Amino acid sequence: CNLLKSLIQIGYVEKYGSGMYRLGPKLRKLAYPQFLSDNLVTIANQYAKRLSQQTRESGMAVIRQDGELKIIARYIYDQSVVINSQVFSALPGYNTAIGHIFLAFDKVIDCKKVFNDYFVDKYDSFDEFLGIIEDIRVKRYHFFELTGRQAHAFAVPVFRNKKIVMALAVIIPDFRLNSEKKIKFINILKQTAGDMGEELDSSIKHIKNLI
Repeated sequence: CNLLKSLIQIGYVEKYGSGMYRLGPKLRKLAYPQFLSDNLVTIANQYAKRLSQQTRESGMAVIRQDGELKIIARYIYDQSVVINSQVFSALPGYNTAIGHIFLAFDKVIDCKKVFNDYFVDKYDSFDEFLGIIEDIRVKRYHFFELTGRQAHAFAVPVFRNKKIVMALAVIIPDFRLNSEKKIKFINILKQTAGDMGEELDSSIKHIKNLI
């Protein structure tokens, strides 16, 4: 038909084999980011839930989008039941455990600007701030006190194709926190982030084969 011929001409559909058609290169290029985005949300939910189940605390997955840190998956552990809550809400800024993770690993962020906007009153100098960020890069996690909430947050980066795409975090009330749990939670977070990164890398190949 004329429509099919037009779609072939503009590269949205291509013919292969005998009477077979598939998405053309132009349409695959347009669809690829959406496939990746949908896949990221699906996998984020799986691992945020797993994180909450393993730690028996609140677990979340956060991305950086349009300059904001946004929660795309959050689970709250409540009396052995894991509850999905507060997705697609924005975090207040970079002065969080997750914010520090993105500052350490997202090369697109202007650390000097972020320092002036959020941290000029919290650190004695920009060099001290950079030292904290470098320490996070080495340790690959951040442990952060939630002022006024009597709780602490742990956060780690998640990589896809060697670039940070997300951070995972767990929040624990101070009355349940001790040195043994701190080590345990860091290990769980790192293992979960590593497994998630491997699945994300594998899914890229799968998506490319599909389209």
